[in-house]
Amino acid sequence: MRSVCCSLLLLLLSTWVRADFPTTQPYPYVTYEHVVRHDPDESIYLVTIDLTNPKVRARVAPAGPDPDGPGEWQTTLMPVRQIAQREHFDVAINGSFFAITRPTSTPIAEEQAEKSGAPATTLPAQVAGYRAGLWAKSVGWTMTDGKLWSSANRDGWPIVWVDSNRHIRISTLTTLPSDAMQIVTGNCYVLRDGQPAPPFEGMMNVRHPRTAVGIDKDGARLIILTVDGRRPGTSVGMTGPELAAALKRAGAWTAINLDNGGSTTLAMRDHETGEFKVLNQPSDGHERPVSDVLGITGFSK
Repeated sequence: MRSVCCSLLLLLLSTWVRADFPTTQPYPYVTYEHVVRHDPDESIYLVTIDLTNPKVRARVAPAGPDPDGPGEWQTTLMPVRQIAQREHFDVAINGSFFAITRPTSTPIAEEQAEKSGAPATTLPAQVAGYRAGLWAKSVGWTMTDGKLWSSANRDGWPIVWVDSNRHIRISTLTTLPSDAMQIVTGNCYVLRDGQPAPPFEGMMNVRHPRTAVGIDKDGARLIILTVDGRRPGTSVGMTGPELAAALKRAGAWTAINLDNGGSTTLAMRDHETGEFKVLNQPSDGHERPVSDVLGITGFSK
């Protein structure tokens, strides 16, 4: 009997020590919540990061290598999880909107995918449009470690940027910040001064999967929200006003919409195994390769 009790105690202890990942607090200074709502159906993933932690670092990372040097194209598509693993991020989301091409004079499918570290033959994204290794360029300013590698500013589009003191800011600017170190561009504000930021036009009036980033009123918390979409009966996505309401409930004061749709991906590192897990359910049925990611570090052992 004593042996049975000891075995049960060991089982309970081991279960407590190694809970399912992610828990509601996967790292110190980080909280995670998966919220399921109905009418309409919404599957929401929320990560909140306490920016008072001096170890927190936000960084923008391009996907694969620049395929044409000083030419028009800047990177080659890779899935968020692979970029995040390479960069040793703890949390990562898809970043910029992007354009892709399939140059007729260059063998893309196998050669460029192999160069990016993601062999095309092992990836499910073999459908027309998005495949690892395709040439890509990010839309709007995109900067990594002080190097602006996408310089075509989009008038009126807001940016998330990190200054030389590692402060994370959200702004609409016509000139490049002199002390910027990291930049990723969204297509519109979702919240400004704690209120929805209309006009919500075009894609923002239709329910889609979403990736959004916000900060609270004091700039002390970074709020990352993704929502699944295009999954009838499970999650239909959000319009701009619905996204604004969800971000406001989460405590955001200012927030912008990043690339969304099939690109929407939230990945987190399991601190026990070191492996990345995609937490949401991408609407393509698998990860869509993207041009860059916004990654956060400062938590894993």
